[in-house]
Amino acid sequence: MKNILTTSSILGVFAVIQSMIMLVYGYMKIHSGATSIFGVTDQAQLQTLMFLQLVVGGHLLLFVTRQAKWFFQKPYLAGSLFWAIIATQIFAACMCFFG
Repeated sequence: MKNILTTSSILGVFAVIQSMIMLVYGYMKIHSGATSIFGVTDQAQLQTLMFLQLVVGGHLLLFVTRQAKWFFQKPYLAGSLFWAIIATQIFAACMCFFG
């Protein structure tokens, strides 16, 4: 459990740093009038991009931190947790696509 908490804490800190860099970069590009490398042209698109990054990154971090090897090896995730993660990923993508 100590290794899992250490790994998840380190990856969590890097995820926050990466999110802040992406947000500041997108915000600066929007206000300078240029298009960012993500194709974001206004604040609504930047908010959608950040939402997807946080949802996908946060949920899929569960797969990465739970064991040291490839994450689809034994012991497998509980079926209810796996399908809950997949369902929320699909729901978040549909929310962003359809509005």
